[in-house]
Amino acid sequence: MLGVVTLAFEEAGLENVEVRQGNATRLEFSDGSLDLSFFITVLGGMTALTRCPIGPIRSTPETRQMLKRLFEEIAALASASGAPLAPDAWERALSMADRLPPTAYSSLHHDLIHGRRLEIEALQGYAVRLGERFGIPTPMLFAVYAALKPSEHGAPSP
Repeated sequence: MLGVVTLAFEEAGLENVEVRQGNATRLEFSDGSLDLSFFITVLGGMTALTRCPIGPIRSTPETRQMLKRLFEEIAALASASGAPLAPDAWERALSMADRLPPTAYSSLHHDLIHGRRLEIEALQGYAVRLGERFGIPTPMLFAVYAALKPSEHGAPSP
């Protein structure tokens, strides 16, 4: 998995990012770090929710604004939980998303369209619960989580 992640960042021209695996997988920056799961929570949720690759999400003003707000919410959660983030972490995450290939989808999107179980409890659900624990509003994260919840265990039946 790390090889695929590293290759994706290299192909996107992200030379200042190092993917490390230890107790947690992290994206390491020179002036702070961003937990990989936070990045995946946002991009995975957006590509699954919209059923679009990152290109149209970035180029549509409304979904770009949603992407920005999701990264802001994640950065607020990281700060509240004591994660060592740079002050511009959400801006850097958005910049990373801007540099991904426009045809990039997430594994969450692939699982959704193929009727597989979704890992939303470990991603969006965790972020929403973290917001509740710290008293931080997460309306965008909650919207993504709630919209994907009916498909959590695979394609819902009517």
